Amino acid sequence: MQYTMMTRPTPRFARARISLLWVIVLLLASLMFQACSYGNRMLRTTPFTGEELPDADRVNLWPLLYESGDALSIMWPFFDMDEDGFALRPIVTKDGTEWTVVWPLAGWDTESGDWWLLPAYSFEKNQGIFPLFNTGDWTHIGPIYWTRTEGDDEEAGDISSWGVFPLFGKGQTFTHIGLLYWNRAEDEESADISNWGVFPIAHLSEHKGHVLPAWWSKDEDGDFKNLGVLPLFYYHNNKDEDYKSFITPLGGRGWSADDSRKFVNVLGPVFHYSSDGNKTFAAFAWPFFTMTRTPDSTQLTAWPLLDYDADPEEKSLSLLAGIYKHRSEDEGFGVRVAPLFSYGKWADSYYRSHRDLLDYLSVLGYYADDRGTSMHIGTPLLFNWSSFEQGTSWNCLLNVLDYESSDDESEFSFLYYLYRQKRKGDQVRRDFFPFFTWDSGPEQSGVSFFWRLFRYETVGDRTRGYVLGIPWGDHAEPEATQDEKFRPDPERSKI
Repeated sequence: MQYTMMTRPTPRFARARISLLWVIVLLLASLMFQACSYGNRMLRTTPFTGEELPDADRVNLWPLLYESGDALSIMWPFFDMDEDGFALRPIVTKDGTEWTVVWPLAGWDTESGDWWLLPAYSFEKNQGIFPLFNTGDWTHIGPIYWTRTEGDDEEAGDISSWGVFPLFGKGQTFTHIGLLYWNRAEDEESADISNWGVFPIAHLSEHKGHVLPAWWSKDEDGDFKNLGVLPLFYYHNNKDEDYKSFITPLGGRGWSADDSRKFVNVLGPVFHYSSDGNKTFAAFAWPFFTMTRTPDSTQLTAWPLLDYDADPEEKSLSLLAGIYKHRSEDEGFGVRVAPLFSYGKWADSYYRSHRDLLDYLSVLGYYADDRGTSMHIGTPLLFNWSSFEQGTSWNCLLNVLDYESSDDESEFSFLYYLYRQKRKGDQVRRDFFPFFTWDSGPEQSGVSFFWRLFRYETVGDRTRGYVLGIPWGDHAEPEATQDEKFRPDPERSKI
């Protein structure tokens, strides 16, 4: 069954309103982008980013003071600094080529040249003071607007449309006075009017139109293709397929001349039957009772008691709204008895991504496919374990305990950041938030409390440290520092 709705042609003067919309969108999008950058820079200079491995001589008194490598924050979030810039909030922020001053009052990008000093702005080809005026391909001074032709031909730069919004507008083909409008053929000022109307009461053209709720469209022979009066009736005549349909609020009927395609409907969802020679569909009290049949498949629903679907590649059966569910195919199967267990073993990861809520709420869940194996106990929020090609991970109690490993790297945390341990090769770094650190490894190891209030470390056969900030021991740098050897692998994908 095909519906063809009549729509009003896009007016030329709509360019003006669309351009105004784009100016607003660009302004808001830039401010939103700056807000995201603003928030991202705040998180980069905290111990919670989790991507970079911390320096051996790190200072972790966050939020009072945090320093690791080139990242420094003091009285977070008021001041921070890294290799991309700095922030003294809320006064000034620099992140790469982007600057903001008393965000969102002012900002600029030294690379693109975009800037704003509310309410003034300059983005791409638009400059202005919102909402007083804008200059560019589209220009307005208050409600008076005009646009210029784009391109490289002789007419480029000429005024293509102008008006006083919303009273009057004139373009190359479209003109309106208030709600009355008319349209001429493209690039033919002397051509006859092709369509006209009074929005939204009426629209009239050669092949389609509407007057209030009555609407119609005609084919090339002048015969009605669509005719309707909403919500009383709708008639459709498709000559190409030799198919007709008639619909009312009480029901409808569709038929083809050779009876190969048809439908009958009574009171919408109460009863519906349709057939096109290859597929048959029947419904009673839709969507509770439905049946769909093709030459090689069957789908039957009697919700919530039964849902059955079978085709040559897959069969599935669901009972009692999914409490029991069984699905099988040539290279795998899955079964669920909620809320006791959910099990699946498949040849690919398609079904892993199509588990539903009852799968996750099952007390025990186990899944295996070409990506790897995962298991949960008491829902994934209580305990979840996964083993993939990249490595292994597990977490429990809403990530109170969290562990992941891959190749020669691993990370473990307890109570989110109260205790965090990172390992790469034989080197291990531990943070007991917020004052105590303990690093160990064959090349360098040590402990510290309150940064350099007390620090003891060994580097090779040398021993050094600090007491009350006073250094002692051998502080000469080795040929390669530990930070260079402890640099994270950028290619490592997080589990």
